[in-house]
Amino acid sequence: MHLLIECKEQLLIAFDYFKITNNEYLLNTAKYNIADIKKYIGDYEEAREIYIETAYFFRNHQEKIRDTDYKLYYIYSLISLISTNTRLENFAENKKLIAEGLHAISKQKVLAEYKGYFISSEGTDAYFQKKYPLAISKLNEALALYQDQWKHLTEKFYIGMSYVKINEPEKAFPYFKIIEKEYDETQKIDPEFRPAIEFFVDYYKSKGDKAQELFYINKLLAIDINHKSNNKTIASEIKKNYDVRNLLQAKTKIEKERIFERYAILGTLGILLTSLFFMIKSRKSRQQKPSLLEVTIPEKEFDIKENDLEIDEANGISLENNWIEKLNEETKNTIDYERYKPINKTTVGILLRHLETFEQKEGFTEHNLRLYDLAKKFNTNEKYLSKIILISRGKSFNDYITHLRLDYYVKKFQDKSSFKTITDLSQQSGFENYQFFSKEFKNRYRVNPTEYA
Repeated sequence: MHLLIECKEQLLIAFDYFKITNNEYLLNTAKYNIADIKKYIGDYEEAREIYIETAYFFRNHQEKIRDTDYKLYYIYSLISLISTNTRLENFAENKKLIAEGLHAISKQKVLAEYKGYFISSEGTDAYFQKKYPLAISKLNEALALYQDQWKHLTEKFYIGMSYVKINEPEKAFPYFKIIEKEYDETQKIDPEFRPAIEFFVDYYKSKGDKAQELFYINKLLAIDINHKSNNKTIASEIKKNYDVRNLLQAKTKIEKERIFERYAILGTLGILLTSLFFMIKSRKSRQQKPSLLEVTIPEKEFDIKENDLEIDEANGISLENNWIEKLNEETKNTIDYERYKPINKTTVGILLRHLETFEQKEGFTEHNLRLYDLAKKFNTNEKYLSKIILISRGKSFNDYITHLRLDYYVKKFQDKSSFKTITDLSQQSGFENYQFFSKEFKNRYRVNPTEYA
């Protein structure tokens, strides 16, 4: 059972106990925490009613009972009530509550540190009222007031969102990077902050950077899997620019475009190689010298061998010439051949093409697939293929195959008619052992496959 549900149940048990004991302080602190959970899962109306009750109780008792906790819970209740009203667009009521909070703080030095929260509330309300410059100003003012250890991601998120709304994405970028860093470190993200990650999909799409666009699409998919398993109510309440179906469609489109681009580059490279060969041959023929090259055209795609390629290079087709660099510049090819040394450039290009074909044709779903098997299909050796995968995909061979299979599983899971059970689908994805699949799924997505289902 999800942790939030367990917390809520425990609080309800405590609430019933405090009613019996007639301890009003503990009763209202329990009510306050129940309201927090309701607000988190998007039940704003019910949360608001409870916050009104707790604010009323602690407001009326803070002067009668000289206890700092009463004053603190009064301020907490006001701040939470204001936050809930923001979601319900009760801005007029918030204006009065913010004034009340600032007045209370001005009279109590012990509460001075909470001034930033009320200024922040003004900024958040300004954002939702589309007063974006005012939102940026107020939220920055709040950040300057805070003297505590908290990261205050809400303020940074809405500053970033305000910059997005006034079409200044470069200024939004660093604020959303802070949100992303927090997610990367904790593997947790408030559902409210999801648009910060969506921003990077659109940002890199506008820059034409398909690799980064695909990276953030995959990150959003991982976030959605966590949210879906952890709290189905939250998942249904989040306003998304990209749902799972859209993300998978965008991912497939980008992957196909990248394959096409690489094929186009390799095709151009092949034409230039052929032209260069005939130019060299023609020049040598005019000089009445025998040709040093023997060209063997492979019968099928995988017939080119590593040794053949190295002999060709040694016998006169030097791949160090300037035309390669010129080709890279003209085609915007991002292959850094230096990283692949001592593998020659032609071999790198061919093996990268084979990997693209392998991924496109979903060859990774084959059971018991080993590095040796794939190297044999590509007519290369294990050492070279392992290095190509590590550098181009950033993973070991085993992780590379496992992640491809997990991506395939998540993609196919959207179509419930394509499989009978999750065990059946895991086998379709290439996993023979369900226990291994379940372990790898949880390692990557932080949930069990059964919870995702």
